[in-house]
Order: sequence, then structure tokens, then C-alpha cells
Amino acid sequence: KAQAEHLAQELDRVVKQLKETQEEMLRREKALATGELAGVVAHEIRNPLSIISMSVQYLQSKFDPKDPRREFTEAIVRKVQKLDSITKRLISYGRHRELRLVRRNLTRCLGRALSLVKLPCKTKGIAITRRYSRKIPLVMLDEEMTDELFTNLLTNAVDAMPRGGKLTLETAFDRERNEAVIRISDTGCGIPPRDRGHLFKPFFSTKKESGGAGLGLAISHRIVTDHGGTIAVESRHSGRQRGTTFTLRLPVQGSRS
Repeated sequence: KAQAEHLAQELDRVVKQLKETQEEMLRREKALATGELAGVVAHEIRNPLSIISMSVQYLQSKFDPKDPRREFTEAIVRKVQKLDSITKRLISYGRHRELRLVRRNLTRCLGRALSLVKLPCKTKGIAITRRYSRKIPLVMLDEEMTDELFTNLLTNAVDAMPRGGKLTLETAFDRERNEAVIRISDTGCGIPPRDRGHLFKPFFSTKKESGGAGLGLAISHRIVTDHGGTIAVESRHSGRQRGTTFTLRLPVQGSRS
């Protein structure tokens, strides 16, 4: 009986793993198709956008500095710059980038990204806690991509705490699975349950009021999977333990003894 129960549990585990693998493959396939379409659309938009930008700037140059009409042209220029920023992200998402892997110290990579959010953390009253393991071997990373990955996640965490809070960065080495583990946690507003299943989908954003393009987490997901890793999210939307934790797992090649 005990053996039968063990086999049943093992079967359940395998079925669950197969289901997760299938879902991940479907997600990657959809993301690839969406990314290609996004890149084409963005390229088509950028040409007329450039013409509009040049035309408005030329028009603005003809106005006297005190001309009230400059207020409108300046507003148009800002909107065009915003649209240009979005199209650049669309192109980035749609473009397949070859990994340039080098052995790097994960703690230093995190520190580099953290330095970019230290000022907004100080301004908002966000305390930073680091719990770094010294046992993590060097990890094969594409520095440019992982800089973007960590910056995206840290920026999201800071944005979730407009009235202050606690930002925690943790690293560990899972020797059994031969993976580096990174956790980025905040004590912010949390993510509603209805949104959690859509977080890594392109163009889904919880920052609609700030004009978010909804590509940051989709790009982050792609970067992690391109490195052969995984990314997961846990979040509480209410109560004392409110907040969000993103857990990344990246393979550590050649570290087994």
C-alpha cells in the first residue's frame, strides 16, 4: 500500500511537471508571435512619428519664447517622446537578441541595478535590506539583458511603495537543483489575484494611470527563460503581510562537484 501511494504521488508530480512544461512552451510560442507583430507595428509607427516630431519642433522654433502657442507645441513634443519610448520598447520586445554570456558575480549585477533606484528609495522613504549568500558560484549571464531584468523588477517594486516601505533583495544557491535563486520583495500594494495570471503577458499593465506599456514584465520573463531559468510571483493584496515577491531561478553551469 505504501509503495502504491508513493507511485501515485510520483505520478501526480510528473503529470504536474508535464503540464507546467506544456504551459511554458505555449507561453513562449505566443510570446514569440506577439513579439514579431509588435516589432513590425512599432517600425511602421516610428516613421510618421519622426515626421510629426520634426514638424512640431520646426513650428515651435518659429514662435516667440513668450508665445502662448508654445505651450501646445511643447505638450505635443512630450507626447511624441512618450510614444517614441513605447515604440522602442516594442521593437526591443519584438527583436530576437542573441545571448552574450559571460561568467559574472550575481551580487555585483544586482548592486549595479540597485544603484539606479537608491535615489527614489530615499525620496519615498523606502528601506533597503540585502541578504546575499556568499556561496553562489559565478553565473553565465548576458550583462545587458540582466541589467534590464533587475532594473525592471526593482523599479516595479519601488513604484508599488509610493508612501514608503521595505525593499528586500535575497540570493541563495540551490545546490540540489544547481540554480542561483534571487528574490526581490516589496511591502507595497500587492497584486490582485485576478491580475496575477496575466502579469507576464505582453501589453498587460497594472500601471494604466501612468501610461505603462505593459512590456516590462513580459521582457523580464523572456530574459529569464532565454537564460534557461524561471520567474515566479507571490503576492498578498491585503493584510499585514501585504506585498509582492518575485523569485528568479537561474542555472549555474559547471558548478557541481
